Order: sequence, then structure tokens, then C-alpha cells
Amino acid sequence: MSEQLLRYEAVMKEKTESENLKKVVDHQGLKHDTGKQPWFAMPLVVLKPLADVFAAGEKKYETFNCLQPFEDSDRRFWDATMRHLEACQLDPLAKDEETGCYHGCTGLLQ
Repeated sequence: MSEQLLRYEAVMKEKTESENLKKVVDHQGLKHDTGKQPWFAMPLVVLKPLADVFAAGEKKYETFNCLQPFEDSDRRFWDATMRHLEACQLDPLAKDEETGCYHGCTGLLQ
């Protein structure tokens, strides 16, 4: 093979590699998230009162006690939810005296 042809092939190979690299760098990834729940704008501080409820439940009962089966669970958890929501109906920032958690957050997680 002639020296010119070898140089031409080397230049073309380098050009092709450079073009391929540019395609990779310029390429935008594909993400199908249209219509899905956006979480980016929600500050994590909003979740703290909910985490407090889980921590209080863990302290009072045990970790993941809420996932265990309960006798007559529909009625009992409905009643507990209503008691917490009743407590925050007139005062949305009412706190449970026993746990110190907001009644509204506790009611959401019943």
C-alpha cells in the first residue's frame, strides 16, 4: 500500500472517530416522563412531618408494624384516621400529645 493511501486511511479513521465522538457528545438521552409526577420542585422539608410519624410509630410499636395484618383493620384504621382528622379540623397544625406529630400527617398515614 502506498504511503499516501496509508495517510489517507489514517486521516479518515481519525475523522470518523472524531465524528462518532461528536455524535455521542451531542446526542441527547431519551426519557419518557411526560405526564408523570414531577418531584423536582418539592423541598424535602415537606416530607419531614411524615417521617416523624413513621419514627413515632416505630418507637411506639416496632419497625414496619403498620404493614402487619390487623384484626378488623378497615374499621380500626378508619376510626384512627377520623380521630386524627377531627383533631386537625379546627386547628390544621394540631399536634398529637402522645407523639408530638401533626394530627393531619398521622391521619394521612393511617
